[in-house]
Amino acid sequence: MCDLKICLFAKRSYYCDIAIDFVKQNFSNYRIVMDDLSSHKEIICKTKYDYIISFLYTKLIPDEILRNARVAALNFHTAPPEYPGTGCYNFALYNDDKLYGTTCHHMIKKVDSGKIVSVKRFPVYKGDTVESLRERTMIYTIQNFYEIMNVIVENKELPLSNELWKREPYTRKDLNKLLELNLDMQVEEIDKRIRATAHPEYPGPFIKIHGKKYTIKHGY
Repeated sequence: MCDLKICLFAKRSYYCDIAIDFVKQNFSNYRIVMDDLSSHKEIICKTKYDYIISFLYTKLIPDEILRNARVAALNFHTAPPEYPGTGCYNFALYNDDKLYGTTCHHMIKKVDSGKIVSVKRFPVYKGDTVESLRERTMIYTIQNFYEIMNVIVENKELPLSNELWKREPYTRKDLNKLLELNLDMQVEEIDKRIRATAHPEYPGPFIKIHGKKYTIKHGY
């Protein structure tokens, strides 16, 4: 068992369960934070950890906590450096990218801006939807997680990628603009937006007609 002190931030999902099991099996000193930070914040703010890890965690981790990482605070971002921020699958599909990826990077106060540790890229297929691209990204993110965590378990120096973030992080406002359809759009543009944003579990593309909002909920 590795005696490094780990704090893992995660959410309730199948893929996070895999990451949590890895931490429990390989580290003797760890804390798992699921979803809500409030019940943990006071003790975490007073505790130093060798590594703070964010895996699919959806909330912003305060800088006062990030500073408690002795070696590094790392995030596993489910997108390549071309897509910091939110709505990454959506913008990649909209832009008809041929490659996508997943990124491990150092966390700093500004979201998705810290130095990049590693990037894994893979093809985007013409038949991909948000759902299929997301599922494949999860698999590569788990692989990235295993590889980087193995470096940590062996107490080796973290790698440093020569890749850089390509732009400012996308915001929820940017994604909301992509979701909106209107009757002045060309059919091709509407089709692109539906493919890039329709998902059964999340707010889909929408159109407003006579002041009423109609949302497309299912896949393209």
